[in-house]
Amino acid sequence: MPIASVLLLIYMGYILLAGGSSKEKYLSFLTLATIMAIAMPQGYLLLVGDTEISSLRKLSGLVCFLYGLYYILIHRMQLPQQLVFRTGLLLASLMAGILAALVYPYTEPIIPPLPDYSWDLYTMGQCTKVVAPLEVGNAFRLYFGVVTFLGIVASVKIICNDDDLMVVLKRVIVYSQPLAYYAIFEFVEKNILGNLTLTYDINEIIFGVGESTFTHAFTKGGDLYVLQGVTKEASHFILSMFVIALSILIWNKIQTVRFNKSGISVYHVYLLLLIVLMILSGGFSAWWCLFILFLVYFSLRYDIYKKTLRESIPYIIVTLMVVFSVVGGVLFFFGEEMEYAIARMEDVLYTINALATSGALAAIGAEGELSTFARLTSIFDVTASFVDRPLLGLGIGFQFALAALPTMLSDLGVVGLILWFRVLASSAGRIQQRYDLIFLSIFVVVWGMFFGVVTLYVEPYVLILFECTRLYASR
Repeated sequence: MPIASVLLLIYMGYILLAGGSSKEKYLSFLTLATIMAIAMPQGYLLLVGDTEISSLRKLSGLVCFLYGLYYILIHRMQLPQQLVFRTGLLLASLMAGILAALVYPYTEPIIPPLPDYSWDLYTMGQCTKVVAPLEVGNAFRLYFGVVTFLGIVASVKIICNDDDLMVVLKRVIVYSQPLAYYAIFEFVEKNILGNLTLTYDINEIIFGVGESTFTHAFTKGGDLYVLQGVTKEASHFILSMFVIALSILIWNKIQTVRFNKSGISVYHVYLLLLIVLMILSGGFSAWWCLFILFLVYFSLRYDIYKKTLRESIPYIIVTLMVVFSVVGGVLFFFGEEMEYAIARMEDVLYTINALATSGALAAIGAEGELSTFARLTSIFDVTASFVDRPLLGLGIGFQFALAALPTMLSDLGVVGLILWFRVLASSAGRIQQRYDLIFLSIFVVVWGMFFGVVTLYVEPYVLILFECTRLYASR
């Protein structure tokens, strides 16, 4: 058992056995599950032979779900009918999608989520599409993950009041700082001291990583090596920094609205550090994440969530102009980044043209970043498959794109995606809470269109960030 697994079990035991109320213990488990989801540590919980059993983040989420259920039972709390109804509809739509995929299998060739198939291999011409039925075991495993997430949603909505949410959000921001500090250490080791193996050795000792969960160090087109932190690859590291940055933006907005606090704080310095680390990470997705960060910032700055679509148009136009100017200025300031960004954009344009012309991009034999070709091809193909069965999708876990939104559409379908939004926007009390749907749309739809973890719809940090928007949107 890896060191991290042992430490995690010890910490969970400490939470259970230490003093404090059951509410404090629940908040601790919720904070732990959220941070683990943000950190995305590589490795496994337990290794049996050659089989990796679960992961640290899944165990944290499961324990949070179970303790939340225990809390609700011992306090005899009643679930709101609206939340139960919407949750039941969502689970029913997912089950209907699974049954439809089993009774009427999808007969078009796809790249299935199996070890011998990947979008990278497909793009290089080393594997071909196949007609693959829905893998029942994987589908129900992911279905159970949705059940666990919805259980956390219900417990958060009926257990946590405004003060509890602020406690959790602040803890997430504070306790996530070691992730950024470790990235600084990794940058110094790789790019200044030239030691490319130390962070790999540290991760291997702590998390028990293997070849299946680790991407070796490589340069990004210049002389700098990519940053991975405790994650699998640079894009995952960028996602971690991005979610923490979103947490800071939400926190600052809450402080402004509820406590009339403004001006520069230590969190602004932390936010700047996160942006710099995203740029230095070597992943092209950093620029898309920065674009989304600016959109969220201006959306919060001008209270777009309060305005009608007609009132928002001038703000949206000005925001886009400012965002493109700022991002362009940053790229120009970082000359190497500008060259790298231009090269990646050329890959993007080439890929879009090839897909629009022939509808395929396999064995292209072109120079460029493989991740660009594979990502856009996966988005194109998965979206095309979803169009064939738009209402219920193709069955959860049937296929995945290297982006969040196309995978959500394939897994949930239009019906499931709408119900997922409705579940998150449900109010637990008698007072109808107001949420910032603009934030959720920018985060899940706009950002997830091209990037994002494929399990975005069951990640605790999505719930916490969105739930915290009511702390300023309802006032």
